[in-house]
Amino acid sequence: MSIRMIFIFIVNYNILNAQDKISITEFNGIWKNIEKERIFYIIKDNEALFINKKDKNIQKSENVFYIDRFGFCEKFDSIEYKCNQYLKESLYTDHICIEGQVFNFSFDYPVQISSRIEIIGNGVSSLEKVDRLNNGDIHDFLSSNNIKILLKKFLNRSFEVINIKKSIIHSRPSQPTKMYLIQNDPVEVVEERDDWLRIKYYPEKNGEWTGKVIEGWIKKSDVE
Repeated sequence: MSIRMIFIFIVNYNILNAQDKISITEFNGIWKNIEKERIFYIIKDNEALFINKKDKNIQKSENVFYIDRFGFCEKFDSIEYKCNQYLKESLYTDHICIEGQVFNFSFDYPVQISSRIEIIGNGVSSLEKVDRLNNGDIHDFLSSNNIKILLKKFLNRSFEVINIKKSIIHSRPSQPTKMYLIQNDPVEVVEERDDWLRIKYYPEKNGEWTGKVIEGWIKKSDVE
């Protein structure tokens, strides 16, 4: 039987004016565990996708990824400490509900979510917001079809991995360039047209994005 951990979010913040409220959507994005770099939380509205890269065979592990529901809590049973209702809209409240359990926020209102949050479960962990998943992470995640589908749901983007030795990049279908991708390179799919995919590739150096984006068309068969 798998053991699920419940977390309370403690948020770094900047004080705003009295008219501002906090919204669940301010948590949206990719959060990487600073102490344990193989753990990610991808948050979208009232759901959080947890991914743990420790298991290479992701699709066969029960604890490697799952989805938690959470939101602001308007009503809860003070004896059992369980939420009776999730709220999606912005609200002045000091209660958050995670998978049916109610916890207190530990900040004053009004607030604005910054690029760093902390979670309390079995100890304290710090999470840092990142702009994108790096190529190695995407490659590992795409070994599971389940995570591939979930990434599309949570990030509104599709990813594929090159599965041939050399994939020629085309400026448009049937017009090759001198650029190419190699086996295991992950790409973001922007458009699909017949037997072609328009893609974006984010080159990295020593695991860090160079800031450049390579765009073009590749054959769909190069990722199948």
